[in-house]
Amino acid sequence: MHLGRDGHGLTFPDDKGETINVVALTRTKEGWPDPNYSTRAAAKQDALNGYACWSKNIIHIFSLLNGDADIWAIFDILDHPPTTHAQKRKIIIGNAAHAISSHHVSGAGSDVEDSTLSAEGVGGDIEKIVTEAHERSEKI
Repeated sequence: MHLGRDGHGLTFPDDKGETINVVALTRTKEGWPDPNYSTRAAAKQDALNGYACWSKNIIHIFSLLNGDADIWAIFDILDHPPTTHAQKRKIIIGNAAHAISSHHVSGAGSDVEDSTLSAEGVGGDIEKIVTEAHERSEKI
């Protein structure tokens, strides 16, 4: 993990140590430009410019990137929580229901817990519900 002004970066070895997966996160003052997409293209130079004040190690890692990368939007609900987590036949659970950044995998526990509690709330009819849902999906 690499820490810097207004963000952090994570690096993971991949491909038996032949490559490295790089994730870098930072806050922006601007809003996300397009509500219809959660990713957008970025140039390698954008990363080098955006993290220029970070340590020379992370700048070196960015300089090794092959080609360009994508920017992924990560939203939280702390400032704008939903008024309810359930409405009619829909529920919000897991990462979507909590202010959890999925790239940390910290939401896995809440996902399992939310799913378990939701299934328990349905009661003994879970098999029937799953069967009916499957039948409906087959028609689509």
